[in-house]
Amino acid sequence: LFKKVVQILIYGGTYGFDYGSPGEGLYSVNLFVDLQVLDASGNQLANAPGATEYNMPSRHQNREVPVNITYTLDGLLPGRYTLVTTLRDKNSQKSGSFQTASEISQ
Repeated sequence: LFKKVVQILIYGGTYGFDYGSPGEGLYSVNLFVDLQVLDASGNQLANAPGATEYNMPSRHQNREVPVNITYTLDGLLPGRYTLVTTLRDKNSQKSGSFQTASEISQ
């Protein structure tokens, strides 16, 4: 018996975050990435606070930062799901969420 493993790549953009100061004249954007997986009825199947992190040092105070996230999910049956991604700023109390509709086929 094999579990189905699915990789989902999500591209997002961030703004409104605060900057960290890692030293040497650098700025940094630092985010925790939380994931919730909902089934077609909206029932929560998984909740993974801090599923991954995003850390980007820069010599500039970038106003918008692209974020590529790859989720590797296993054990999901074929069907429709909603992935709820929450980005939490490590340098402030700010956060934002977005939803991605996904369908896993046979």
